[in-house]
Amino acid sequence: MTGVSKKKTINPFSKKDLMWLAKEWKLKVSEIKDLLGVTGSSQIEVLENHLRKTGLWNK
Repeated sequence: MTGVSKKKTINPFSKKDLMWLAKEWKLKVSEIKDLLGVTGSSQIEVLENHLRKTGLWNK
C-alpha cells in the first residue's frame, strides 16, 4: 500500500492505531474493528487483502 507507514501490524486495542488506519483507508473506526474481527488478524497486509477481495476498498 502506498503512502502508509512501514507498520506491518496494528494494535487492535490502541485507539491511536485504529484512528490512524481509519483515516488512512477512509473508513470509520467501527468498520476497522469489524474488519479486525472478521479477519482475525491485525496484520495490515491481511486486512488490505480482505478489503480488496470484498470490494470495500477501491485504491
